[in-house]
Amino acid sequence: MPIYNHFQYRLSFAAESGRGGYLELAAGGGAVVNTRAATESATILPGARSIGLANVTGLAAGDYVQIEVDNTIPTVEIRRIVSVDATNTRIYLDYPLGFSHSATVTVAEYNVVSNGATGINLVTFLPGVYTNITAPDLNVGIDPQYSISTSQFRNWNYAYPSKSSFIGTIPDMILLNGYPLRFAIGGVYTTVTGSFSGGSSTLSANSIKGQREIFVGSALNFAIDDFILIGDNSGNTNEVRRISHISGTALRLNYPLMFAHTAGDQVREIAAGAIYTHTIREFAELDTITWEIRARDTGETAANDFARRYVGGIVNQATISAKEGDMLRMSWDEVIFTDLLHNQVAHSSVTGDIERSSRAMQIPSVGGDLSTGLGTLVFGGLDGAATSYPTTEPYYFSQGNISLFGINFARVRGFSLSIQNNIQPFYAIRSLPNERTPFLLLESMRNYKLNVNLAMEDSIANTSTTRTLWKELILEGNYGSVGATEALQGFSIELLFTRGVNDTIRIRSPIDQAPSSSYEDQGCFFMQASHDKADVSPLEVSGEILMRNLEIVITDAVGVYP
Repeated sequence: MPIYNHFQYRLSFAAESGRGGYLELAAGGGAVVNTRAATESATILPGARSIGLANVTGLAAGDYVQIEVDNTIPTVEIRRIVSVDATNTRIYLDYPLGFSHSATVTVAEYNVVSNGATGINLVTFLPGVYTNITAPDLNVGIDPQYSISTSQFRNWNYAYPSKSSFIGTIPDMILLNGYPLRFAIGGVYTTVTGSFSGGSSTLSANSIKGQREIFVGSALNFAIDDFILIGDNSGNTNEVRRISHISGTALRLNYPLMFAHTAGDQVREIAAGAIYTHTIREFAELDTITWEIRARDTGETAANDFARRYVGGIVNQATISAKEGDMLRMSWDEVIFTDLLHNQVAHSSVTGDIERSSRAMQIPSVGGDLSTGLGTLVFGGLDGAATSYPTTEPYYFSQGNISLFGINFARVRGFSLSIQNNIQPFYAIRSLPNERTPFLLLESMRNYKLNVNLAMEDSIANTSTTRTLWKELILEGNYGSVGATEALQGFSIELLFTRGVNDTIRIRSPIDQAPSSSYEDQGCFFMQASHDKADVSPLEVSGEILMRNLEIVITDAVGVYP
């Protein structure tokens, strides 16, 4: 009898262009009805939860609608109506839109129940090598009430639904690349070291975050599967994408843009053998992510796939760590989501589809993109010809170098860098019925702390000016004259892992590596560094360091980062 086994339980992820908008192109194979154009005053942005229409006659809660009627359009998607407003001019959707759409986009009802759907799933990035996952399944809020009673023997009388939440964890992932690093910190932009050849043009129109198609002055010499750099290779909005389809001067991208770009920005083909530098910088607002967890049974029956998709996720807590004899790891310690959807649609005691199910998810979608539009359906986007597993080696602890206050420490036994975003969930008044999940997740004050375990330095004369851990602790980051007014400056930290030539991960704080006592320009500070006596030689020091900001720079041969 087939079962769901742990080795066929897979998690993939993608960055969302709009909060809660999962990235799946979905379209029907049958006829659409009740077709009409949207009546918005401006472009519909990713993350939108509703669409204005001239009228909604013929549309009702529970109906599936296809946004974009032409199945070849690179942003076609399917959502379900959860309510219609009182003026009969706006429909509210079960999940936010994943892509941008024209203000007059065509919307049509589509019978997913009878005809199914085909599509392309872009939730296909692997965060690393993981062994355990805490799925962010619904934490149900049930509030039992104790009312006046004469016969309940002190038991509650009635239970009411309360707040619900979705919180997941992936502990101790082995990093094969830098994909998961940015999501607790901010955004990633990419520059190229190498030559440009083949196609070269500029954007002929502005583009916004979430677009899958850009328009250039000339598509001459561009070809499908070319990697292109969008930007001037020096700014902080450069990004690399692969061309998946060309139509006239429109270049379709394998993954949506994560930055807005301006008409006139450069678009150039990247020559083979290029080296990419991905710089992760802090953003006040974090990009949200979608997780997709899909289990296939031991009978390899695709129709029995158990699929769940968690949307609107923000990495609240994360840890980057390594210890001697091991590898560089990252934990997404707490990821808070706003909602989920799944493919378990029927229940013997329920009339209609069950809560949060989507029939458009019943058949998994192909990963990547095909030049012909919508493609063959395969397992979760992870087994298709358009996707591949990373084949790189991990980053080993022995390849690391840690520098504190400009001095390289060879006796580091391990470190753990924790990131806390203090996410605040808001359960606001909503236009959707029966929704008790977080309406909004807001970032609060961010904290970084580095815990290090080091062997103590070689002995030195007590009159030596050599900087040591204990001296740094006592000075408290104040390097002025003795007795002078305190001017706390702090020190710099750099963690560098070198896997090979042009293959590194560099973590540093402060970002400019030049701390001063000026406002908003200080560096890192020891909070504690106990020089204890333990049964180990040489003596070891466990230190806790407060970090003010953080930047991560990855150099590798991977062009497209989510």
